[in-house]
Amino acid sequence: YEQELRRNTGFPLNADGSVPEGIDTDTFTGLQNGIGEVDDTYVDAQIVHDFLDNLKLTVRGSYQRGNISYQNADGLYNFNNVDGVRGLSEANPFVYTFYGFAGDIDNEVLFFDAQLAYQAEMFGQTQDFVIGASYDDTSFERSFNSDTQSDPISLTDLDIPRVGPTTFTPLEPFDKTFLDLRSVFAETALRPKDWLTIVAGVRYDSLEQEGERRGFESLLEEDEVTFRLGASAAVVENLNVYLSFAEAFEPQGGRPQRSGEEVGPVLSTGYEAGLKGTLWNGRAGFEAAIFETTRENLAVADPNNAFGEDFQVTIGEIRLRGAEFSGNVALLDTLDWTVSLGLIDTDVLEAGDDEVTPPFLIPEFNASSFVTYEVGEGNLEGLKLGGGFRHYGDSENGTISNDAYTVADVNISYPIRDDITLSADILNVFDEFYLETGPLPIVTSANQLGQPRTAVITDRARF
Repeated sequence: YEQELRRNTGFPLNADGSVPEGIDTDTFTGLQNGIGEVDDTYVDAQIVHDFLDNLKLTVRGSYQRGNISYQNADGLYNFNNVDGVRGLSEANPFVYTFYGFAGDIDNEVLFFDAQLAYQAEMFGQTQDFVIGASYDDTSFERSFNSDTQSDPISLTDLDIPRVGPTTFTPLEPFDKTFLDLRSVFAETALRPKDWLTIVAGVRYDSLEQEGERRGFESLLEEDEVTFRLGASAAVVENLNVYLSFAEAFEPQGGRPQRSGEEVGPVLSTGYEAGLKGTLWNGRAGFEAAIFETTRENLAVADPNNAFGEDFQVTIGEIRLRGAEFSGNVALLDTLDWTVSLGLIDTDVLEAGDDEVTPPFLIPEFNASSFVTYEVGEGNLEGLKLGGGFRHYGDSENGTISNDAYTVADVNISYPIRDDITLSADILNVFDEFYLETGPLPIVTSANQLGQPRTAVITDRARF
Protein backbone atom coordinates (compact mmCIF):
# COMPACT_ATOMS: atom_id res chain seq x y z
CA TYR A 1 0.00 0.00 0.00
CA GLU A 2 0.96 3.65 -0.32
CA GLN A 3 0.23 6.58 1.95
CA GLU A 4 1.34 10.15 2.47
CA LEU A 5 3.44 10.94 5.52
CA ARG A 6 1.94 12.97 8.33
CA ARG A 7 3.33 16.44 7.67
CA ASN A 8 5.84 18.25 9.85
CA THR A 9 5.24 17.53 13.53
CA GLY A 10 7.21 17.56 16.75
CA PHE A 11 8.67 20.27 18.96
CA PRO A 12 11.02 20.65 21.97
CA LEU A 13 9.86 21.13 25.56
CA ASN A 14 10.96 23.44 28.30
CA ALA A 15 13.71 22.05 30.52
CA ASP A 16 11.13 20.93 33.11
CA GLY A 17 9.15 19.01 30.50
CA SER A 18 6.31 21.52 30.15
CA VAL A 19 4.89 22.68 26.82
CA PRO A 20 6.17 26.14 25.79
CA GLU A 21 3.62 28.95 25.76
CA GLY A 22 2.31 29.64 22.29
CA ILE A 23 2.32 25.99 21.17
CA ASP A 24 -1.08 24.33 20.92
CA THR A 25 -2.85 21.85 18.65
CA ASP A 26 -3.20 24.53 15.94
CA THR A 27 0.53 25.29 15.81
CA PHE A 28 2.27 24.23 12.61
CA THR A 29 5.76 23.04 13.52
CA GLY A 30 7.67 22.84 10.27
CA LEU A 31 7.78 23.90 6.64
CA GLN A 32 4.70 24.52 4.51
CA ASN A 33 5.96 22.46 1.58
CA GLY A 34 6.96 19.38 3.55
CA ILE A 35 6.01 16.22 1.67
CA GLY A 36 6.61 12.52 2.09
CA GLU A 37 5.43 9.14 0.88
CA VAL A 38 5.41 5.63 2.33
CA ASP A 39 5.46 2.49 0.14
CA ASP A 40 5.01 -0.83 1.89
CA THR A 41 4.74 -4.37 0.55
CA TYR A 42 3.97 -7.35 2.78
CA VAL A 43 3.36 -11.01 1.91
CA ASP A 44 3.09 -14.07 4.11
CA ALA A 45 2.39 -17.77 3.69
CA GLN A 46 1.77 -20.78 5.89
CA ILE A 47 2.03 -24.50 5.18
CA VAL A 48 0.61 -27.12 7.55
CA HIS A 49 1.22 -30.86 7.17
CA ASP A 50 -0.18 -33.60 9.40
CA PHE A 51 2.26 -36.49 9.53
CA LEU A 52 -0.04 -38.26 12.00
CA ASP A 53 -3.20 -37.36 13.85
CA ASN A 54 -1.02 -36.17 16.73
CA LEU A 55 2.06 -34.92 14.82
CA LYS A 56 1.83 -31.67 12.88
CA LEU A 57 4.41 -29.51 11.08
CA THR A 58 3.70 -25.80 10.59
CA VAL A 59 5.97 -23.64 8.44
CA ARG A 60 5.36 -19.89 8.20
CA GLY A 61 7.18 -17.22 6.29
CA SER A 62 6.80 -13.52 5.60
CA TYR A 63 8.54 -10.81 3.62
CA GLN A 64 8.15 -7.07 4.04
CA ARG A 65 9.80 -4.24 2.17
CA GLY A 66 9.18 -0.60 2.92
CA ASN A 67 10.42 2.74 1.68
CA ILE A 68 9.93 6.21 3.15
CA SER A 69 11.00 9.23 1.12
CA TYR A 70 10.53 12.83 2.21
CA GLN A 71 11.53 16.43 1.60
CA ASN A 72 11.27 19.37 4.01
CA ALA A 73 9.30 17.07 6.34
CA ASP A 74 10.94 17.95 9.61
CA GLY A 75 9.81 19.23 12.99
CA LEU A 76 11.32 21.68 15.47
CA TYR A 77 14.46 21.12 17.56
CA ASN A 78 16.47 22.73 20.33
CA PHE A 79 19.77 21.15 21.39
CA ASN A 80 21.23 24.05 23.36
CA ASN A 81 22.30 23.43 26.93
CA VAL A 82 21.30 26.46 29.04
CA ASP A 83 22.15 26.61 32.75
CA GLY A 84 23.22 22.98 32.67
CA VAL A 85 19.90 21.62 31.37
CA ARG A 86 18.50 20.67 27.99
CA GLY A 87 15.39 22.18 26.47
CA LEU A 88 13.96 25.63 25.97
CA SER A 89 14.28 28.41 28.53
CA GLU A 90 13.76 32.14 28.87
CA ALA A 91 17.44 32.61 28.04
CA ASN A 92 17.08 30.53 24.86
CA PRO A 93 13.52 30.78 23.45
CA PHE A 94 14.54 29.57 19.99
CA VAL A 95 13.78 26.47 17.95
CA TYR A 96 15.37 25.18 14.76
CA THR A 97 14.25 23.25 11.71
CA PHE A 98 16.21 21.85 8.78
CA TYR A 99 15.90 23.70 5.48
CA GLY A 100 16.65 21.92 2.23
CA PHE A 101 16.35 18.58 4.02
CA ALA A 102 15.59 15.37 2.11
CA GLY A 103 15.89 11.75 3.13
CA ASP A 104 15.14 8.18 2.18
CA ILE A 105 14.73 5.05 4.35
CA ASP A 106 14.69 1.46 3.09
CA ASN A 107 13.69 -1.39 5.38
CA GLU A 108 13.52 -5.09 4.48
CA VAL A 109 12.53 -8.03 6.72
CA LEU A 110 12.58 -11.74 5.86
CA PHE A 111 11.21 -14.13 8.50
CA PHE A 112 10.78 -17.91 8.67
CA ASP A 113 9.37 -20.02 11.47
CA ALA A 114 8.94 -23.82 11.65
CA GLN A 115 7.28 -25.76 14.47
CA LEU A 116 6.78 -29.49 14.96
CA ALA A 117 3.96 -30.17 17.44
CA TYR A 118 3.29 -33.55 19.06
CA GLN A 119 0.44 -34.60 21.35
CA ALA A 120 0.52 -37.59 23.65
CA GLU A 121 -2.02 -39.07 26.06
CA MET A 122 -0.45 -39.48 29.51
CA PHE A 123 -1.92 -39.48 33.03
CA GLY A 124 -5.33 -39.53 31.40
CA GLN A 125 -4.68 -36.06 29.91
CA THR A 126 -3.41 -34.59 26.64
CA GLN A 127 0.24 -33.48 26.82
CA ASP A 128 1.68 -31.04 24.24
CA PHE A 129 5.28 -30.85 23.01
CA VAL A 130 6.71 -28.39 20.47
CA ILE A 131 10.16 -27.93 18.95
CA GLY A 132 10.97 -25.26 16.42
CA ALA A 133 13.36 -22.86 14.79
CA SER A 134 13.12 -19.32 13.39
CA TYR A 135 15.20 -17.04 11.21
CA ASP A 136 14.99 -13.24 11.05
CA ASP A 137 16.99 -11.29 8.45
CA THR A 138 16.48 -7.51 8.73
CA SER A 139 18.17 -4.65 6.92
CA PHE A 140 17.78 -0.91 7.45
CA GLU A 141 19.41 1.80 5.32
CA ARG A 142 19.01 5.55 5.63
CA SER A 143 20.29 8.36 3.39
CA PHE A 144 20.23 12.14 3.76
CA ASN A 145 21.34 15.02 1.60
CA SER A 146 24.29 16.84 3.12
CA ASP A 147 23.63 20.41 1.97
CA THR A 148 21.12 21.48 4.66
CA GLN A 149 20.94 24.41 7.01
CA SER A 150 19.01 25.47 10.09
CA ASP A 151 18.04 28.92 11.29
CA PRO A 152 16.85 29.96 14.76
CA ILE A 153 13.14 30.70 15.03
CA SER A 154 11.76 32.61 18.00
CA LEU A 155 8.78 31.01 19.73
CA THR A 156 6.92 34.26 19.09
CA ASP A 157 7.35 33.75 15.32
CA LEU A 158 6.05 30.19 14.99
CA ASP A 159 2.94 31.29 13.08
CA ILE A 160 4.98 32.89 10.29
CA PRO A 161 4.77 30.61 7.20
CA ARG A 162 8.08 28.92 6.39
CA VAL A 163 8.83 27.30 3.05
CA GLY A 164 11.82 25.16 2.16
CA PRO A 165 13.56 24.85 -1.22
CA THR A 166 12.29 22.75 -4.12
CA THR A 167 15.68 21.46 -5.35
CA PHE A 168 17.99 19.25 -3.30
CA THR A 169 21.51 17.91 -3.43
CA PRO A 170 21.95 14.14 -4.02
CA LEU A 171 21.32 11.82 -1.08
CA GLU A 172 24.31 10.27 0.65
CA PRO A 173 24.41 7.12 2.85
CA PHE A 174 24.07 7.98 6.54
CA ASP A 175 23.66 4.71 8.43
CA LYS A 176 23.01 1.02 7.80
CA THR A 177 22.10 -1.92 10.01
CA PHE A 178 22.01 -5.60 9.05
CA LEU A 179 20.59 -8.01 11.63
CA ASP A 180 20.70 -11.81 11.46
CA LEU A 181 18.87 -13.60 14.30
CA ARG A 182 18.68 -17.41 14.43
CA SER A 183 16.71 -19.18 17.14
CA VAL A 184 15.80 -22.72 18.21
CA PHE A 185 13.35 -23.54 20.97
CA ALA A 186 11.43 -26.29 22.74
CA GLU A 187 8.23 -25.97 24.77
CA THR A 188 5.85 -28.27 26.56
CA ALA A 189 2.46 -28.04 28.26
CA LEU A 190 2.05 -30.85 30.80
CA ARG A 191 -1.24 -31.68 32.51
CA PRO A 192 -0.69 -34.04 35.44
CA LYS A 193 -4.30 -33.35 36.53
CA ASP A 194 -7.33 -32.05 34.66
CA TRP A 195 -7.22 -28.86 36.76
CA LEU A 196 -3.46 -28.19 36.47
CA THR A 197 -1.30 -27.16 33.49
CA ILE A 198 2.47 -26.67 33.69
CA VAL A 199 4.26 -24.86 30.85
CA ALA A 200 8.04 -24.95 30.36
CA GLY A 201 10.32 -23.79 27.58
CA VAL A 202 13.91 -23.14 26.60
CA ARG A 203 15.22 -20.97 23.75
CA TYR A 204 18.61 -20.31 22.19
CA ASP A 205 19.18 -17.10 20.20
CA SER A 206 22.22 -16.24 18.13
CA LEU A 207 22.54 -12.63 16.96
CA GLU A 208 24.90 -11.18 14.39
CA GLN A 209 24.55 -7.48 13.73
CA GLU A 210 26.56 -5.26 11.41
CA GLY A 211 26.31 -1.50 11.50
CA GLU A 212 27.72 1.47 9.65
CA ARG A 213 27.25 5.10 10.59
CA ARG A 214 29.00 8.00 8.88
CA GLY A 215 31.67 5.66 7.59
CA PHE A 216 32.30 3.88 10.90
CA GLU A 217 31.69 0.12 10.75
CA SER A 218 30.83 -2.08 13.73
CA LEU A 219 30.05 -5.74 14.36
CA LEU A 220 28.16 -7.34 17.24
CA GLU A 221 27.92 -11.09 17.83
CA GLU A 222 26.04 -12.40 20.89
CA ASP A 223 24.05 -15.47 21.90
CA GLU A 224 21.90 -16.32 24.87
CA VAL A 225 19.89 -19.18 26.39
CA THR A 226 16.60 -18.14 28.03
CA PHE A 227 13.94 -20.07 29.93
CA ARG A 228 10.25 -19.79 30.74
CA LEU A 229 8.16 -21.63 33.32
CA GLY A 230 4.53 -21.25 34.31
CA ALA A 231 1.54 -22.97 35.83
CA SER A 232 -2.22 -22.51 35.71
CA ALA A 233 -4.69 -24.15 38.09
CA ALA A 234 -8.48 -24.17 38.35
CA VAL A 235 -8.73 -23.69 42.10
CA VAL A 236 -12.54 -23.54 42.09
CA GLU A 237 -15.19 -23.52 39.39
CA ASN A 238 -14.81 -20.53 37.01
CA LEU A 239 -11.66 -19.29 38.78
CA ASN A 240 -8.09 -19.88 37.57
CA VAL A 241 -4.85 -18.83 39.23
CA TYR A 242 -1.57 -18.64 37.33
CA LEU A 243 2.14 -18.05 37.95
CA SER A 244 4.80 -17.39 35.33
CA PHE A 245 8.51 -16.72 34.94
CA ALA A 246 10.06 -15.72 31.62
CA GLU A 247 13.39 -14.48 30.27
CA ALA A 248 13.82 -12.65 26.98
CA PHE A 249 16.63 -11.68 24.59
CA GLU A 250 15.73 -8.53 22.62
CA PRO A 251 18.06 -7.21 19.90
CA GLN A 252 18.39 -3.42 19.76
CA GLY A 253 20.74 -1.77 17.37
CA GLY A 254 21.34 0.43 14.41
CA ARG A 255 22.72 3.32 16.46
CA PRO A 256 26.14 3.02 18.07
CA GLN A 257 27.39 4.48 21.32
CA ARG A 258 29.69 7.49 21.22
CA SER A 259 32.63 5.08 21.54
CA GLY A 260 31.60 3.53 18.22
CA GLU A 261 30.55 0.20 19.76
CA GLU A 262 27.16 -1.28 18.99
CA VAL A 263 24.75 -1.59 21.91
CA GLY A 264 24.09 -5.21 22.82
CA PRO A 265 20.70 -6.82 23.31
CA VAL A 266 18.35 -6.19 26.21
CA LEU A 267 18.09 -9.07 28.69
CA SER A 268 14.84 -9.11 30.63
CA THR A 269 13.42 -11.27 33.39
CA GLY A 270 9.77 -11.20 34.38
CA TYR A 271 7.50 -12.66 37.04
CA GLU A 272 3.71 -12.54 37.07
CA ALA A 273 0.91 -13.96 39.23
CA GLY A 274 -2.77 -13.51 38.59
CA LEU A 275 -6.38 -14.60 38.66
CA LYS A 276 -8.88 -15.06 35.84
CA GLY A 277 -12.52 -15.85 36.35
CA THR A 278 -16.21 -15.34 35.67
CA LEU A 279 -19.07 -14.50 38.02
CA TRP A 280 -22.88 -14.47 38.03
CA ASN A 281 -23.29 -17.29 35.52
CA GLY A 282 -20.89 -15.69 33.08
CA ARG A 283 -22.43 -12.21 33.14
CA ALA A 284 -19.16 -10.81 34.48
CA GLY A 285 -15.52 -11.62 33.83
CA PHE A 286 -12.27 -10.30 35.26
CA GLU A 287 -8.48 -10.60 35.19
CA ALA A 288 -6.15 -9.37 37.95
CA ALA A 289 -2.36 -9.64 38.12
CA ILE A 290 0.77 -8.42 39.84
CA PHE A 291 4.09 -8.40 37.99
CA GLU A 292 7.76 -7.50 38.18
CA THR A 293 10.16 -7.10 35.25
CA THR A 294 13.86 -6.26 35.23
CA ARG A 295 15.69 -5.14 32.09
CA GLU A 296 19.45 -4.90 31.61
CA ASN A 297 21.47 -2.95 29.05
CA LEU A 298 18.57 -0.88 27.73
CA ALA A 299 19.72 1.70 25.14
CA VAL A 300 18.38 5.27 25.18
CA ALA A 301 19.37 8.49 23.42
CA ASP A 302 22.62 10.03 24.66
CA PRO A 303 21.63 13.18 26.62
CA ASN A 304 24.84 14.86 25.37
CA ASN A 305 23.88 14.55 21.70
CA ALA A 306 24.60 17.77 19.83
CA PHE A 307 22.62 19.03 16.86
CA GLY A 308 22.51 16.23 14.28
CA GLU A 309 23.99 13.53 16.57
CA ASP A 310 22.11 10.34 17.35
CA PHE A 311 24.30 8.28 19.70
CA GLN A 312 23.04 5.84 22.33
CA VAL A 313 23.89 5.17 25.98
CA THR A 314 22.81 2.21 28.11
CA ILE A 315 21.05 1.89 31.44
CA GLY A 316 22.50 -0.81 33.67
CA GLU A 317 19.34 -2.35 35.16
CA ILE A 318 15.82 -1.06 35.70
CA ARG A 319 12.88 -2.68 37.45
CA LEU A 320 9.17 -2.27 36.78
CA ARG A 321 6.66 -3.43 39.39
CA GLY A 322 2.93 -3.15 39.11
CA ALA A 323 -0.60 -4.46 39.30
CA GLU A 324 -3.42 -4.43 36.80
CA PHE A 325 -7.11 -5.25 36.73
CA SER A 326 -9.63 -5.48 33.91
CA GLY A 327 -13.25 -6.55 34.01
CA ASN A 328 -16.52 -6.48 32.16
CA VAL A 329 -20.06 -6.93 33.40
CA ALA A 330 -23.47 -7.11 31.75
CA LEU A 331 -25.40 -4.77 34.05
CA LEU A 332 -28.52 -5.49 31.98
CA ASP A 333 -29.15 -7.57 28.89
CA THR A 334 -28.61 -4.37 26.88
CA LEU A 335 -26.09 -2.54 29.08
CA ASP A 336 -22.37 -3.48 29.31
CA TRP A 337 -19.62 -1.92 31.42
CA THR A 338 -15.86 -2.46 31.01
CA VAL A 339 -13.20 -1.08 33.32
CA SER A 340 -9.42 -1.34 33.66
CA LEU A 341 -6.96 -0.14 36.33
CA GLY A 342 -3.17 -0.17 36.38
CA LEU A 343 -0.42 0.70 38.84
CA ILE A 344 3.28 0.70 37.96
CA ASP A 345 6.49 1.75 39.69
CA THR A 346 9.85 2.15 37.93
CA ASP A 347 13.22 2.04 39.72
CA VAL A 348 16.85 2.10 38.60
CA LEU A 349 18.58 -0.82 40.37
CA GLU A 350 21.98 -0.24 38.81
CA ALA A 351 23.19 2.70 36.75
CA GLY A 352 24.95 1.96 33.49
CA ASP A 353 28.44 3.12 32.59
CA ASP A 354 27.02 6.46 31.51
CA GLU A 355 24.88 6.88 34.66
CA VAL A 356 22.11 8.62 32.74
CA THR A 357 18.65 9.36 34.10
CA PRO A 358 16.21 7.03 32.32
CA PRO A 359 13.94 9.09 30.08
CA PHE A 360 10.90 6.95 30.88
CA LEU A 361 7.75 8.84 31.73
CA ILE A 362 5.40 6.01 32.64
CA PRO A 363 2.24 7.02 34.56
CA GLU A 364 2.12 5.44 38.01
CA PHE A 365 -1.65 5.06 37.66
CA ASN A 366 -3.95 4.65 34.68
CA ALA A 367 -7.60 3.74 34.33
CA SER A 368 -10.35 3.50 31.76
CA SER A 369 -14.08 2.91 31.87
CA PHE A 370 -16.64 2.53 29.09
CA VAL A 371 -20.39 1.88 29.14
CA THR A 372 -22.35 0.66 26.09
CA TYR A 373 -26.12 0.53 25.72
CA GLU A 374 -27.74 -1.39 22.84
CA VAL A 375 -31.38 -1.06 21.86
CA GLY A 376 -32.75 -4.58 21.92
CA GLU A 377 -36.05 -4.23 20.07
CA GLY A 378 -38.23 -1.91 18.05
CA ASN A 379 -37.42 0.27 15.05
CA LEU A 380 -34.01 1.22 16.50
CA GLU A 381 -32.94 -2.35 17.33
CA GLY A 382 -29.15 -2.64 17.10
CA LEU A 383 -28.49 1.04 17.86
CA LYS A 384 -25.53 1.34 20.26
CA LEU A 385 -24.69 4.32 22.45
CA GLY A 386 -21.43 4.36 24.36
CA GLY A 387 -19.28 6.66 26.44
CA GLY A 388 -16.36 6.58 28.80
CA PHE A 389 -12.99 7.98 29.77
CA ARG A 390 -9.25 7.26 29.70
CA HIS A 391 -7.14 8.52 32.60
CA TYR A 392 -3.33 8.75 32.74
CA GLY A 393 -1.70 9.71 36.03
CA ASP A 394 1.31 11.88 36.83
CA SER A 395 4.67 10.69 35.54
CA GLU A 396 8.22 11.87 36.21
CA ASN A 397 11.79 10.64 35.84
CA GLY A 398 13.69 12.92 38.23
CA THR A 399 14.33 15.55 35.56
CA ILE A 400 11.02 16.28 33.87
CA SER A 401 7.41 15.47 34.67
CA ASN A 402 4.02 15.20 32.98
CA ASP A 403 0.74 16.14 34.65
CA ALA A 404 -2.17 13.72 34.86
CA TYR A 405 -4.98 14.06 32.31
CA THR A 406 -8.35 12.49 31.56
CA VAL A 407 -9.88 12.14 28.11
CA ALA A 408 -13.58 11.40 27.50
CA ASP A 409 -14.93 9.70 24.34
CA VAL A 410 -18.44 8.91 23.07
CA ASN A 411 -19.67 6.59 20.32
CA ILE A 412 -22.88 5.88 18.44
CA SER A 413 -23.39 3.15 15.84
CA TYR A 414 -26.32 1.71 13.92
CA PRO A 415 -26.61 -1.25 11.52
CA ILE A 416 -28.27 0.25 8.44
CA ARG A 417 -28.43 -3.26 6.97
CA ASP A 418 -27.09 -6.65 7.98
CA ASP A 419 -23.90 -5.95 6.04
CA ILE A 420 -23.48 -2.19 6.62
CA THR A 421 -22.87 -0.45 9.96
CA LEU A 422 -22.47 3.31 10.32
CA SER A 423 -20.72 4.70 13.41
CA ALA A 424 -19.67 8.09 14.74
CA ASP A 425 -17.08 8.78 17.43
CA ILE A 426 -16.29 12.00 19.25
CA LEU A 427 -12.83 11.71 20.76
CA ASN A 428 -11.60 13.99 23.55
CA VAL A 429 -15.10 15.41 24.05
CA PHE A 430 -13.99 18.17 26.44
CA ASP A 431 -10.98 19.15 24.28
CA GLU A 432 -8.44 18.32 27.00
CA PHE A 433 -4.99 19.84 26.36
CA TYR A 434 -2.19 17.37 27.11
CA LEU A 435 1.20 16.15 25.97
CA GLU A 436 0.98 12.71 24.42
CA THR A 437 2.23 10.25 27.04
CA GLY A 438 4.91 7.83 25.86
CA PRO A 439 7.79 5.79 27.25
CA LEU A 440 10.58 7.87 25.66
CA PRO A 441 9.75 11.60 25.56
CA ILE A 442 12.60 13.72 24.22
CA VAL A 443 13.00 17.21 25.71
CA THR A 444 14.89 18.47 22.67
CA SER A 445 12.52 17.37 19.87
CA ALA A 446 9.81 15.02 18.57
CA ASN A 447 7.11 15.82 21.16
CA GLN A 448 3.49 15.95 20.08
CA LEU A 449 0.28 17.14 21.69
CA GLY A 450 -2.64 14.83 22.23
CA GLN A 451 -5.48 14.77 19.73
CA PRO A 452 -7.93 17.67 20.24
CA ARG A 453 -11.71 17.21 20.08
CA THR A 454 -12.17 15.10 16.95
CA ALA A 455 -15.18 13.61 15.15
CA VAL A 456 -14.75 10.40 13.18
CA ILE A 457 -17.43 8.82 10.99
CA THR A 458 -16.90 5.22 9.89
CA ASP A 459 -18.85 3.07 7.44
CA ARG A 460 -18.22 -0.67 7.72
CA ALA A 461 -19.46 -2.96 4.96
CA ARG A 462 -19.14 -6.68 4.30
CA PHE A 463 -19.23 -8.14 0.81
